[in-house]
Amino acid sequence: MNTGEFQELVGSAIADPDFERIQLSLREPNIFRALAISRQEIRHSNSLACLFDPQENQGLREIVLRKFLQQSTERSPVPESPQERARKSLQSTRILRIHRRPGRDVVLSLGG
Repeated sequence: MNTGEFQELVGSAIADPDFERIQLSLREPNIFRALAISRQEIRHSNSLACLFDPQENQGLREIVLRKFLQQSTERSPVPESPQERARKSLQSTRILRIHRRPGRDVVLSLGG
């Protein structure tokens, strides 16, 4: 790749609307870095499991779990309507911690 091609590639990357969004997201505060546990994945998973679990004593009930599911299913091929999503109770959701399976250590088991 010559210099001109490289400059063109960099220019198109910078002009991409997602580039600024990604660049800004890299500057967002990181609670794990602030707590000096950014390289301790097991603590990340424990924190996420606590936030997702409506039965935990974090005072958020199912708010975090509902928002996560809403965001993650937004682009689903068969999205739920907001009414269907609102009717579902997430109180019976179980948050499972799996410590010995590579690539999967927090599993959401959705109930009702």
